[in-house]
Amino acid sequence: METLRDRVLTCLEQMAPGTSQKELARRIGMAPSALSRALNETRGLTGDELVSLARELRMSVDWILTGEDPFSIRIAARHNFSQINGYQLSRAAAGERTILDDVALVFRQAVDDLQPLARRAVPTDPSEAREMLLDAFGSDSTLHFAEAVERVFGIDVVKLAMPDAAGYSMQLPNATVIVVPTENFWGRQNWTIAHELGHISRAEFTPIDEPASISDESAANAFAAQLLLPEEEMRKIDWSATRGPELAKFLWGSGVSIGALGVRLESLKIDRPEVTLRTGQLIRKYPPMDVGVFDDPISQRWVAAGRRRFPVRILVAHEKFETTRRSLAWMLGVEVDEASDEVEAQINLDTMATAFGFVPAKCQ
Repeated sequence: METLRDRVLTCLEQMAPGTSQKELARRIGMAPSALSRALNETRGLTGDELVSLARELRMSVDWILTGEDPFSIRIAARHNFSQINGYQLSRAAAGERTILDDVALVFRQAVDDLQPLARRAVPTDPSEAREMLLDAFGSDSTLHFAEAVERVFGIDVVKLAMPDAAGYSMQLPNATVIVVPTENFWGRQNWTIAHELGHISRAEFTPIDEPASISDESAANAFAAQLLLPEEEMRKIDWSATRGPELAKFLWGSGVSIGALGVRLESLKIDRPEVTLRTGQLIRKYPPMDVGVFDDPISQRWVAAGRRRFPVRILVAHEKFETTRRSLAWMLGVEVDEASDEVEAQINLDTMATAFGFVPAKCQ
């Protein structure tokens, strides 16, 4: 049976590896002998001591005393993706639950050192959310969708390898986080982020082990459809007359797949364009921009969709401290000794501008 001592010392090792019990006592203003007796449950903890201990461990008083946290990870989306069956409702699988716990941990470790993001509520009206993204990022909002969502709504976007999962929304004490799988195609990734925004707009967060709601998933999909493929824009286009070059340009700019477009048009009872190529093949055949040997925006977009990603602000917060260097290395997917150098390589002017709130110039 887990004891108070087990919980506290395990959590201390997670939050600040190598920190001694004596050092913990100093940080919370207790004598080492008094903390030792408290952990062995031969002495009680005063209210002030409990609050100080909870703050140091980034955990609730309830968890310290009972091992149960009424404010544990809360998530919205619980669906996965199958190439055969499409989206299916599910609870977080064991491996995904571990990933979500790890993501929550790195945010908890950095709670006092995160550069704050300007939080703005996601409107329940997807058309309003779309306008907010376009106002801030212009036509680049779907080309750099994760960055746009972070900048406009203050929602952190994480990309990690999660086979078959379609993504999760998480409500943490110090952040709202969208976790999506690294993909070999950006279209489904963009749709997943938009889908999670739908959940977040309706505040559909419940304890992680509760079952999903079909109605919630349907509403989130409807939100994503109107955000990325607004009905009024769809009806302006003669899709039956749309051919390869125009279709490729539309897919590139909207950031969706030919499959998602087809489903959207079908739901609106609009005739679909005739096409036999998959999205990537179509865009390669009719590139909507100049593509060179050393400047290939299409390949760059593919690579970005498949690359592990954590927000710059969480990387910077962890880079400051040796005690969380292992967490930094996990976020970057590198060896511990390489973590600091990898942060330097990832932080360029664009990502720093996004992280600290500067709006990039709109493309003309």
